[in-house]
Amino acid sequence: MPDHDPDYAAEAILALALSFAAFAFGTTEDWSRAVLCAAIMLMAFHRYRRDGASAFPFKGQSPAFWGAAALLLLAAVQSCFPAPPESLTMVGGPLTLSRDLTASYALDWAGYAALLLILPPVFRDPKAVTRLAWGILMMGATLSLVGLAQRMAGDSHYLGLRPINQLGVPFGPFPNKNHAGALLAAAFCAGAGILTELVADRRRLARERRTDELMGRFLVLSCLLFATGAGLLASRSRAALAGLILTGAFVAFLRILDRSVPSGSRMLSAALVASAAAAGTLAHLADVSLLGRLASGSINSVDFRIAMAKDALRLIGDFPFFGVGLGAFRVASPLYHDPVLGMYFVDYVHCEPLQLASEAGIPFALLFFSSMISAVALSWHRTGRGSAAGRTISRGLLCACMVVMLHQLVDFPNRIPGVQVVWIAALAAVWGLRQPSMNSRRPAPPPRRQAGFALFLFVAWLAAFGPKLAASYFDFMASRTIPPSTHYFQNAALSWRPSFERQWAMAWSYSRAAAETPAARIVLWRHALRHSRAAMDLQPYHPNLRRFHASILAALGRQADARDLLGPP
Repeated sequence: MPDHDPDYAAEAILALALSFAAFAFGTTEDWSRAVLCAAIMLMAFHRYRRDGASAFPFKGQSPAFWGAAALLLLAAVQSCFPAPPESLTMVGGPLTLSRDLTASYALDWAGYAALLLILPPVFRDPKAVTRLAWGILMMGATLSLVGLAQRMAGDSHYLGLRPINQLGVPFGPFPNKNHAGALLAAAFCAGAGILTELVADRRRLARERRTDELMGRFLVLSCLLFATGAGLLASRSRAALAGLILTGAFVAFLRILDRSVPSGSRMLSAALVASAAAAGTLAHLADVSLLGRLASGSINSVDFRIAMAKDALRLIGDFPFFGVGLGAFRVASPLYHDPVLGMYFVDYVHCEPLQLASEAGIPFALLFFSSMISAVALSWHRTGRGSAAGRTISRGLLCACMVVMLHQLVDFPNRIPGVQVVWIAALAAVWGLRQPSMNSRRPAPPPRRQAGFALFLFVAWLAAFGPKLAASYFDFMASRTIPPSTHYFQNAALSWRPSFERQWAMAWSYSRAAAETPAARIVLWRHALRHSRAAMDLQPYHPNLRRFHASILAALGRQADARDLLGPP
């Protein structure tokens, strides 16, 4: 069997995983994360069963893989030094204020690191990269159509299945339009790469008298690009649209500097750069909120992002070297709350470089983002060497990576697996294109080793997601019942996975029951106090939780304790 034999099974598993991640509400819940992780593990097992140990080539891996590996190592070190949140001002060195949040963040990145490791050998052939680009574009077009249909129906249900009852503006299966916009912008870049390659290939197809094939491809591609672009505009994501424009202008600027590009193409690129600059200037002067900043001032979302950035900078100033733990920004953020935010308390900074620096420290944040940027830059340089086959499609996928990375400066799409997994897969695929060090093949391992590897993957998956899935099941059952059955299922969920949100929800449920059942209100208030105190242990600085806890103390006649609690935290 030749080394370049296509692995259609791995490509199919990846396509299903990417589609599921996007349409399972962005894969932000425990059950969907478990399914995505299972798909990645299935791909890993298939690759091991097919190619043995050569399916996991550490030699020649991209800087992005080593950056992800360093992140996992940091998460392991931080988890070894859990610090109680109330000791925040007294701790130093590697630590985490929440081992659970750090473990969840590390689980996501373990999946991304696995993709960066196992995908490059799958995409050695330009045709495989082309299939991936088509798949991402078709996924974007489908997401656009679903989002447009949902908008026309009044945004009442996600995919017609789940009621929309939360803050924010959804688009399609994504609760936040900006996250959908990031994915649509990435899909549009992938389609633009396909279109550029098709235009470059038109003369060859015409010489071979394949004009009908050329027109058919162009028609299908135009429809998919139009649908994706329409969805991007309908999502009204300023960050995604601005990232797409900036990426296009940057690529055009690179073409201007490239002496090997014909002069006509370089002039066209210069016109595109000038048009992008003129469009931005006119939008600013016309008070069109493209970048969130108007000629007459800013809008609320920009003010909020500036305030969140100030919070993060103050936190970084106190913990510049090691941060407060990956994923644990939300635990410490109430202490650095900017008055501009009012009662709005944030879990994310909406700027990934600042958030990572606050959670992991400035040195690691610089190391991590340097690895990601260098991976994109090196991949771009390498696609310019050798055969032209798949060059523009590969660079279209790299543009998709750049769009999402730019989006990270004003939002958190990389904390949404439904978006993150797409650009990570694109980066890994382009890195593997014509990579000589990825060509070694070994015989498939014996069945006993295959069974052992499968058992290892299953046990690891069960250990990571078993308690989360059990807790999610009981949460679901609690949402479909009334007290006292609700309390039974909520307690069951807590027994599997205690969390700040579940403890607070349990306390709220008991406090509401106390208001509705005067005869048993004292007992119910005491149950509420027990759970609100447990929530306070996990996140003692949250002002809204402190007020809620004080109200329970007051209801039990402990007025002095309530007044003390509402003082400075």
